[in-house]
Amino acid sequence: MRLVGADDMAEDQRAGARQAGRGAAGGAVERDGPDEERLYARAVRGPNGARAGTVVVAVSVRSLERLQREVLIGSAIFAALVLLAGWFAIRTALSGALEPVARMTASAEDWGAHDLDRRFGLGPPTDELTGLAATLDHLLARIAASRRHEQRFAEDAAHELRTPLARMRARSELALST
Repeated sequence: MRLVGADDMAEDQRAGARQAGRGAAGGAVERDGPDEERLYARAVRGPNGARAGTVVVAVSVRSLERLQREVLIGSAIFAALVLLAGWFAIRTALSGALEPVARMTASAEDWGAHDLDRRFGLGPPTDELTGLAATLDHLLARIAASRRHEQRFAEDAAHELRTPLARMRARSELALST
């Protein structure tokens, strides 16, 4: 901080000081000055209360502006690192969470259409994925039971129809031969 006299100031500094001093009717005024300076002005009163002048002080804000730029750059770098770490953490968590789904998908793709006795076999449900696997295992068991029931029905129907058809065939052959 330096105390500036009127002879030490350039014309643009004098203009800034006059502007700052005009606002200093009773209190202090703070304004941006030229060349990275901040001007502080305060009216000075004489013994009779009349305005005797204005004291203007110029303070360089160059170091503050440099600090502000450094903080901005540092904040941007820190934010980028936080985003990168967050992306890595989320990717790792999602990969771990979806790995059982990938295994279940690969297992299901290996099963054939007639291979209804295979199951995921992840045990009792302990979370959403094992609950889904158990539900699909139960669904596959019901489908397999339904298919076995249909096969038994078709076999029984074929057996039951074989005897009457054999009789009808024999009668028709007999009728044709006579």
